Amino acid sequence: MKKKILLGLLVIISLFTITGCGQNGSSGKTYSLGDTVKTDIISFKLIAGEFTYALVNTYGDEFAMPKEYNAEDDNNNPYVASKGHTLAAFTFYVENLDRASIDIGGSFNSEFGSITYEKENYGVNNDSEVVFKATSEDNINWESYSSDNILLQAGEKKYFRAYIDIPTDVKNLDDTMELTIYLPTSEDKTEAFTFVISEDDRNNYKDDEITENIAIKNLDKKVAQEYFNNHLVDYSIMNSDEIKSSIEGRKLNVIEIGGDGRWKGSFTFQTSGRIYEESDNGYAVGYANNRTWSISDNKLTLSWVNGNKETISTICEVRKIQDGAYLLLDNGEIFGILYV
Repeated sequence: MKKKILLGLLVIISLFTITGCGQNGSSGKTYSLGDTVKTDIISFKLIAGEFTYALVNTYGDEFAMPKEYNAEDDNNNPYVASKGHTLAAFTFYVENLDRASIDIGGSFNSEFGSITYEKENYGVNNDSEVVFKATSEDNINWESYSSDNILLQAGEKKYFRAYIDIPTDVKNLDDTMELTIYLPTSEDKTEAFTFVISEDDRNNYKDDEITENIAIKNLDKKVAQEYFNNHLVDYSIMNSDEIKSSIEGRKLNVIEIGGDGRWKGSFTFQTSGRIYEESDNGYAVGYANNRTWSISDNKLTLSWVNGNKETISTICEVRKIQDGAYLLLDNGEIFGILYV
């Protein structure tokens, strides 16, 4: 019979410690963005935290992310703080370390949770509830989540985006946020961990939670592009011989982000210099758009012919990410990626 533990991921933006039955107060140590804290049954990593007046309301990978409020665009957005209110939005990673399932929800939203701003405390008595809005398995492909009851199986790992509505207008959205969470232990107690998130922390912290392999196959996502921009110096520039031996005669997937979308799909780089395109369902598209490839002066040129019989070419520097994965740069900017 599975033991369910009600996980009180209790959000407190404050300098004080809550104590009570079954709770262990904070040790006084504080943590920063990117730090991981844990008990013997749960692990928590804070990835982002900031004040905002609105969240993205468009379903997709940026759903529930903080955004700049725009009266016209956010006219029908339910995730907007009214005058006299501010949203404290945060993203975190949680891992179940127990041998049984853990039930996240219930008290996470309403039992505790408080915010201290300008020495004023806002908590459950002010209806300052924590609300889950999005979840992800890999921190790159996100989906909406509207329930406040989330079950994590033993060993399961997930990312979440959440917010708490506090009944005050902060003076500056860049103000420092203090976030205290209470994590359960196997002894049915909780331990408190406080994160301090300043404007400098937000500007300087680069989240590398996604892996290189995930980023390779998701270059059309902003977080993957940021990953490769942050790691660009780690990848060596390939010479003409290396480029040729890596792509000639091979069938490679291509994701283009810097052009007009003509280079996205599965292509075979034939020894003749022509490029053969495969459709998504496996049926051959053939030589549509007369695509060709060539190599000169340690650069790869990708060309295609438009409806006006004009040849459109992109000359790319090629950097090796790993065997079978190559980053394409056009004038120093990421143009696309080739991968097996």
